[in-house]
Amino acid sequence: MDATPFLRFALAVVLAVFLTSLLPQLPDFALLFAGFGFCLWALMRRRWFVLGLVFGLLWASIWGHMLLQQRLPESCSGQWFEVEGQVSSLVRQYDGSLPAQHFRFDVTRFMQGDTRCLQPRQLWLSAYQQQGFSAGSRWRLQARLKSPRGYNNPGGYNRLLWFASRGIDATGSVRVSSAVPLPPRLHFHSTVSVLREHVRATILSSVVHSDAAAILVALGVGDNSLIRSQLSDALRALGISHIVVISGLHIALAAGLGLFLGKLFALLGLGGARAMGLCLALVFATYYALLAGLALPCLRALIMLYVAVWFLLRDAPTPLWLPFGVALCAVLLWQPLSPLGAGFWLSFGAVAALLALARRYRYLSAWRLALLMQAFLAVLMSVLSLCFFDGLSPVMLLTNAVFVPLASLFVVPAVLLAALASLANSPLAPALWRFLGDGLGAVIELLSRTSQELPNPWVELSPGVIALTVAVLAAALLLLPPFRGLRGIAVVLLLPLVLPRGSNVPAGAVDIWVLDVGQGTAVLVHSAEHSLLYDTGGGSDTFTIAESVLLPVLRRLGIKQLDTLVISHADNDHSAGAMWLKQRYPNLQSISSDPRFGETSCVAGMLIDWPLEAGRVLEAQFLAPFSATERRLSNDSSCVLQLRIGSHRVLLPGDIEAARERELVRVYAAELAVDVLLLAHHGSNTSSTHAWLKHVRPRLGIASAGHANRFSHPHPQVLERLAQHGVTVLNTAHDGAILLRFYPDDSMVIKRWRYANWRYWY
Repeated sequence: MDATPFLRFALAVVLAVFLTSLLPQLPDFALLFAGFGFCLWALMRRRWFVLGLVFGLLWASIWGHMLLQQRLPESCSGQWFEVEGQVSSLVRQYDGSLPAQHFRFDVTRFMQGDTRCLQPRQLWLSAYQQQGFSAGSRWRLQARLKSPRGYNNPGGYNRLLWFASRGIDATGSVRVSSAVPLPPRLHFHSTVSVLREHVRATILSSVVHSDAAAILVALGVGDNSLIRSQLSDALRALGISHIVVISGLHIALAAGLGLFLGKLFALLGLGGARAMGLCLALVFATYYALLAGLALPCLRALIMLYVAVWFLLRDAPTPLWLPFGVALCAVLLWQPLSPLGAGFWLSFGAVAALLALARRYRYLSAWRLALLMQAFLAVLMSVLSLCFFDGLSPVMLLTNAVFVPLASLFVVPAVLLAALASLANSPLAPALWRFLGDGLGAVIELLSRTSQELPNPWVELSPGVIALTVAVLAAALLLLPPFRGLRGIAVVLLLPLVLPRGSNVPAGAVDIWVLDVGQGTAVLVHSAEHSLLYDTGGGSDTFTIAESVLLPVLRRLGIKQLDTLVISHADNDHSAGAMWLKQRYPNLQSISSDPRFGETSCVAGMLIDWPLEAGRVLEAQFLAPFSATERRLSNDSSCVLQLRIGSHRVLLPGDIEAARERELVRVYAAELAVDVLLLAHHGSNTSSTHAWLKHVRPRLGIASAGHANRFSHPHPQVLERLAQHGVTVLNTAHDGAILLRFYPDDSMVIKRWRYANWRYWY
């Protein structure tokens, strides 16, 4: 059987689907209709590569149009809707100062709302200070909906991609007092979620050790929201955090249990043992994928497994790469945005590498080949950790050699058995979970102590695009038989991965990033040698913008060390990450109007200056408060900072309101004039008065505000006043992070990150 035509087709489909996902706008339907005719022409002429390109483009485009058609229009964001529907996912609980529940909600009927806005059918809802929602429950409720959105910054997690790939049409918050329970009507997804919630409840009621319970919940039902950040850091430092996140590896382990039982049947002399083993592999893998809520990585692995088993059961000669190509096309047709996630390349890259190894070293005995593959996977995980997670653990090769077999031979089989006992309501279930919890608790204590004793538990590296491209080339040289003589060169080509990444700022230039942190403020100022952060964005007991957004940004921009942290005032949306940053950067100079956040008080006249090239200097001067002992309401106590780069001026006023603006006008008058103004208090109507704007005279105003926020920031009256003064306004809620780059020739360039990287699914 010649697989070449199909492999050409599959390669073209991958290329077309991937490129379509990067398009800023989808082709219109007239062009797509013409594409069907082109497909027929390519099929009749047997132009397999051309057929794959056109087919991939058509499929991904049609899928994209359907996605956008269901999404809540941006003009409807912020409106209240009354809906009926059902909780169709596991409910994620977050306990802290503001308890919250997050869940998927399948809409069956819109009871009330703008008729132009009734397309969404899949919602991701949050309920605060409410613990009544559970999987499978039906409700009539009022929710304030928004079109899906995520933080848009250089580096970091793309939340919008997560929403798009899971078909979430809108996000929103529930008005708790409006929620009315309805009689349940279970369907497939909600039934699976009800069973998963039952397993989770059994674990939490049976296991005393909280960290052990959190890991068992993660391994048992795919909910990692209970894992503490300290435990997560310890697992990452040891390079084994991937073991506690259900992925293709775990589905493969579950399938391996089925194959093992098939081997036992063969030893007993039972007929059809091979087919029985393959079928059991599918049963075990499907069971575990259902426990994980059919998450995308599990579904991807499940598709690959079903394709492989189908070819194996045919008992016909099959080229090695044909099942791989079929699985690749099946995954892309099911989820065309898959190539934008690291998991897609991790999964298929690992499988492709193992197939290449199996073919190249087919003369080895089974156990030697297994050892070689295990060693290769450990090295591959190290390289991929560098590529996708900006660092690696020095001990990850050793820890994976120990804990991957441990998880394979004991933990995963035991978890599957205990979950089955829970689903059957067996009295043995609590005892099984308790036994697992006790053993896992001892292991966690050992891991925590080990990670603390490591001198440098996590090496942060951020290889650039060129280094990653060269690494892919090196992997090809190592694996492909025609290049056996070039292995030494391949090793050399891998070296750029571990070289430190330099600053992204051109020599002599200064970058000011107004970062997209939702309803909060975080402004990063940096040159090639210095960096200053003005405010950290918000957060809660279990989540901070500093850890989830600012750290990835710093890594991506090549900033190894923050020099200065300014916390304008104590409000949570400005200061939540201060303590975390001070722990991470022990030499950080901190300045604030609140002594809890800064060793130094910001006082008018205080000056920070950075030398630049050609005698240029960046000056950061504080304009308020007027004394360290001044007592004001929180907003008016904000540190007001003016930045001077060449002839350009930028003003960061924190959350000051009209009273403080009047004082600053009286004291500084014309000295307040700037090119760029960060709107005070996110654009609240309590700030940005006519008198203030008359003296500041900005050409550009920037609002750091949340998407469709409940405060209506920036306020329409503020926008009207800015328009009257001829001020152009940008908003992080719509533009993403905003970059102001000041070059040595005194020119300024403005870049809106969301539009510079626009995709059709934004």
